[in-house]
Amino acid sequence: MSSLTYLAALAWVYIKMRGKRPGRGNNLNAEWVEELVKAFGFAWISNTVISLLYTWLASRKTKRLNVPCSNFGSKVLPAVIALDLDGTLFDDTSNISDKTNQVLSRYARAGGVLVFATQQPMSAAKRFLSKVPVSEQENCYCICAGGSILIHTREWSIRDVNVIPVDVITMIVEECTQDLGEDTWHMSIDGLNGWYTSNSRFFDIIDATMPGVGSKLKKFAIVNGNNYAKSLQNAGETKGGIRVLFISESIRWDTGAKTVQSALRRIHEKTGIPLEARPTGHETGFEVGVSGVDKASTLAKFCENVLHIGRENIVAIGDGENDTNMIKYAGLGIAMKNACKELKEVADAVSSHTNNESGVGIEIERILDSSDETALNKLLLNVKIKQAKHLEDRISKLSDNAEKLQSILSSALDLERKIKELQI
Repeated sequence: MSSLTYLAALAWVYIKMRGKRPGRGNNLNAEWVEELVKAFGFAWISNTVISLLYTWLASRKTKRLNVPCSNFGSKVLPAVIALDLDGTLFDDTSNISDKTNQVLSRYARAGGVLVFATQQPMSAAKRFLSKVPVSEQENCYCICAGGSILIHTREWSIRDVNVIPVDVITMIVEECTQDLGEDTWHMSIDGLNGWYTSNSRFFDIIDATMPGVGSKLKKFAIVNGNNYAKSLQNAGETKGGIRVLFISESIRWDTGAKTVQSALRRIHEKTGIPLEARPTGHETGFEVGVSGVDKASTLAKFCENVLHIGRENIVAIGDGENDTNMIKYAGLGIAMKNACKELKEVADAVSSHTNNESGVGIEIERILDSSDETALNKLLLNVKIKQAKHLEDRISKLSDNAEKLQSILSSALDLERKIKELQI
């Protein structure tokens, strides 16, 4: 068969099947092979050629992922799986099991997008993900610094970032320290090129409740006195920092967060930049960053604006209080068995396995191995019920507000009538 004939046959198959690219209908991979065989006129066409053709065509539509995939027949898979790192993907020794690695690779090979989400700075996240081979795949990303940065892990390139100017970073440090008390809380600043802190006590406190974690994080820190602005500029952080982190020996994070509210309002009035204090995952630590930026907001922005998929196509798994919004946003939010009480209360499902028992691998495998989409639909059913209940609550509140407004309007009309009567 001549080259021209080959091209003509391929063109005919493409035109006939263009509305049915691999992964857009039931058993379409088999249909493509069948049409190729017909087009070339012989049944011994190389499996290698077919595989290469399929890989190329499938890669052309990686954004449309909530569809049957090659390794899973006609099953409907979640387009995106978002995973917290510490306490979720990694065990208590900061390692990941072979089983979980195998399941993640299986999902990625099928075209699914993996989004790792962590409070860790870029430098630490890169070190941790070196233990996750699948992170070198094209369809893997990482949300770092609690939502402030989105990284494409294969190239380790920044796709989105929220930077706080150096002068505002300085104001956060000075204003919040004044309200908190210098001797009670320890600080560090997360920048694009490093992590800056005045002393190593910040990491010792983390080690006290999360053994080994603080020591590993300390490797990425630059201990450089109290002049944070100078530290940022000396490191080439001319644009500013990502967030300011505070940690205490014994005071809960929410107590500290409430204490700095007036400071954050003062800074907002001076700079016009809205800031908020939010949890970091450590019970005595909180961070200050740009308002509305967290794991959930960055995940939503990426999925809706880049992948063009809705929340119903997303599965998220986490363990900490800082995963709450991400778990609530996802179509299916799963809390680990070792998750905090607050997260379990808002999750759609709670795993029966911990991070030390390959919980992530088991939960994802359970979804992938469902015989058809019925099992996944059952898992999502309670999500739809929850969303309907949420909508019902909103309608009820609107109705209550409407009744109050009607009452106010009625009172105003009565008052107007009485005024007219007095004028007469």
